Amino acid sequence: MNRVLSAFLGLFAAPRVNMHEDYPKVRRLQRQLAARPVPRYRMLDREIVSEDGSHQIPLRFFQPREQRRDEVLLFFHGGGWVTGDIESYTPACAAMADLTGCVVASVDYRLAPEHPFPAGLDDCLRVARIVLEEPQRVGIERPAQVILVGDSAGGSLAAVVSLLLHAEGHELPDKQILLYPVTHWDHDPQTSPYASVRDHGQG
Repeated sequence: MNRVLSAFLGLFAAPRVNMHEDYPKVRRLQRQLAARPVPRYRMLDREIVSEDGSHQIPLRFFQPREQRRDEVLLFFHGGGWVTGDIESYTPACAAMADLTGCVVASVDYRLAPEHPFPAGLDDCLRVARIVLEEPQRVGIERPAQVILVGDSAGGSLAAVVSLLLHAEGHELPDKQILLYPVTHWDHDPQTSPYASVRDHGQG
């Protein structure tokens, strides 16, 4: 991209956010942007007790307007492990349910920095085990398939949950859908092993 066009597009770029300090503001903004009249959605809230019994993990089910498939999409939201929650992702999950004709179950896993790694991963793994092996505990019949879905950080969580379930010998999800998942740690154009990052990782 030439320098003039790059500078022009830079005028429209989002302001830099220091997530170490500004994450509470980002969370509030996400919830405000996601606010919609509740009657638009057919949803049901449940909670799953954590493995050690120390807290409840919220789980929100979205019923599509017309259920065309019997899969359950178990969804882990994005947000860099620091932002995002059930409320801010409610519009996206409701739309996902309607577009796919599947029930969507959204997991409200714990976020950093209040809950450092592996807290969020532990929550996602716990919910996945229950939905796969004891779905009656959260009020659903055993679906034909359970599909793990996640975007960004949630895509990373979905991939890692699948690997851990396999390593531990648990029942596995039938599929996973990873939307721009975080699967590699190095995004520096100077050191990344990926040509796309080296060529287009700036600006």
